[in-house]
Amino acid sequence: MAAHVPERMCVVCRTHLPKIKARRYGLNTNQQVEYDKTGTLPGRGVYVCSQNCYDKIHRGLLPLLTKSKKREKV
Repeated sequence: MAAHVPERMCVVCRTHLPKIKARRYGLNTNQQVEYDKTGTLPGRGVYVCSQNCYDKIHRGLLPLLTKSKKREKV
């Protein structure tokens, strides 16, 4: 029986890939987006599959990580 391999999904292209191949980005203590190669930055990180996908979303990562997009009450 094969061992379970954790998977993560790229936030850009929504491709599923093994956790070990996904690049995790999180917020450092200065609230700046940082590559988290150890997977130990606090909070929810986002996973990206390649440099190409990172280039597509790099400006939009901070709102994703801080959840600063707030819904306005009508």
